[in-house]
Amino acid sequence: MSDLLSLYKEFKELESKFETETSNPDLSQTMSLESDMKEAYKKLKLAIIDELRVTNDFYQKIHEQNMLLVSNKSFELKVTKTRYGQHDKAKFTTRFEGGIMSNGYLYFRSVETNAEFTFDSYATKLIGTIDEHGATEVEEYETTMAFLRNLPAYYEARINMKGEVHLEVTEAELSVDSSLIAFELAGDPFNRNEKKRKLFLRNRSEMNRLISERIADLARLAKG
Repeated sequence: MSDLLSLYKEFKELESKFETETSNPDLSQTMSLESDMKEAYKKLKLAIIDELRVTNDFYQKIHEQNMLLVSNKSFELKVTKTRYGQHDKAKFTTRFEGGIMSNGYLYFRSVETNAEFTFDSYATKLIGTIDEHGATEVEEYETTMAFLRNLPAYYEARINMKGEVHLEVTEAELSVDSSLIAFELAGDPFNRNEKKRKLFLRNRSEMNRLISERIADLARLAKG
């Protein structure tokens, strides 16, 4: 409890500072505060989730149900946007982060690229995790020489009950510019099963309600 309360107070302090700084002409300072505030909220939310997984039977039930719903032997992710890498050496994405959005589809965005010089190559396999809310991250596991076909176009994605995510490039395209990387991916983890999609989203709404209630409890405690 004390840890949660400390995290809540830290978040509220940063939120208050950010609201004060919104009129500050120093945009870099405002953006830094906003980033710190979001990170503090993320820590608070994850701590509450950890607590609910242990203490709340209803949360446990829909948590397990969502992990079952999102587990999938195979579905396709398409590269929907390409972009130049973050620096001159960048040839491919080494880390994607994303999640299942409100429409029930999974989206990834590149957040890291290779930092060391490499000849034409790309990450053919990536592994990572997904949670009961659909928050997902994967990182490079295996690379291969690209020769001329150096830009991924499609990935096969697999998710197991433990929330392990495996991505593998199934199709790459010829690119005249080797500096382009796969920047955004999109796919349907429910394979057009609308019943599963709606249940997953409904369960997530319920979990978010429980999280909001817990934050409200912490707000009352903070006021003494």
